[in-house]
Formats: sequence, C-alpha cells, structure tokens
Amino acid sequence: MNKLAILVLVFVGACAADTTQARVRTAVDARQARLDSCYAKQLANDASTSGKMHLVLRVAKDTEEVEAVEVEKSDLKSKKLQRCVKAALVGANLGGPAEESLNVEYTLAFRVDAADTSTED
Repeated sequence: MNKLAILVLVFVGACAADTTQARVRTAVDARQARLDSCYAKQLANDASTSGKMHLVLRVAKDTEEVEAVEVEKSDLKSKKLQRCVKAALVGANLGGPAEESLNVEYTLAFRVDAADTSTED
C-alpha cells in the first residue's frame, strides 16, 4: 500500500518566542489528518498530483489560533487543493495565546510515498 507524504518545512517570518513557534508547529501537526484528506481527495481526481505549496500562516498577538493562511506560491495547479489546505489550517489552536504577532512560512511537499510497498500475507 502506498502512503501519502506531506513534508513540512518551517520558516518563521517574524521574531517570535520559541514557545509560540513550537506551538504553531504543534498546531499544524495536529491538522495532519486534515491535510492528508485534502491530498487524498486531490489524488482521486488526479493520481499524478505532486509538488510544493508555499504558505504563510498568520497569528495575531494574544490569540490562540492561526487566523489566516495565504498561498504564496504553488507547483500544484489545483485551486481546490489550495482551498482545502487553507481551510484545514485556519483555526488551528495554539493551546494558549501567542506572545507576539507573527507570520510563519511553511512549505508543504505533496507526494505519494512509494517506499511503503509492504504486503500482508
């Protein structure tokens, strides 16, 4: 069985306290199932879909969630996938208020992981 792989590369676009940055990453990780679902739906329409999507996640000071997600650049042409990814990440809960406003740049790499070719007898 093939596994879906969404790799996440993170860059912080503002000077943020390490705890807020870590909480943003944890909040995004908690949305992994939603991101996987977005990609699985896209693969059902086009099995060759793969590429990178560069995002900016915005978090306002003293808020507890991602308030906005913008697609800065994408190799993926599907606007439907872009909308799904944005919807999956907006509202991701940080588990506490952010110490300061920040923009976090994420690069999501969408690919089917063919390395998992295990079979069960």
